[in-house]
Amino acid sequence: MLTDRTIAALRMNHDDLAQRVQTYDEDDLARTSGAAEWDVAQVLGHLGSGAEIMLATLRAGVAGDELPGQEFTQSVWDRWNAMTRRQKGEGFLRANEQLVSAYERLDTDARRDVRVPLPFLPSPADVGSQGCS
Repeated sequence: MLTDRTIAALRMNHDDLAQRVQTYDEDDLARTSGAAEWDVAQVLGHLGSGAEIMLATLRAGVAGDELPGQEFTQSVWDRWNAMTRRQKGEGFLRANEQLVSAYERLDTDARRDVRVPLPFLPSPADVGSQGCS
């Protein structure tokens, strides 16, 4: 099933990046990233905030609740933007682990049936599509 392969790929990618991030010192976090205008910590902040937002969206979708709105998203971005480089690195490790673990805990029915409306897509996305975003 595509969803299972997507979740396995998320786990593998998370574990690989987490292993690297755990060794980063301040100089590593301050280095220019592949996104020339962002340092490594800013990229990790972007990934961590995205994981936090996606986790809230996934939980709401699974529960059939209203999705978090723009105010929630902005509050997450504001909090992450205010973090130090070290906090962004550590926060990424926590937030992305929580998101990947949440996908892994979904049962077979949820992996197959859950559809979550995402504001940037024209129709609700299945779990496998969410993991690819």
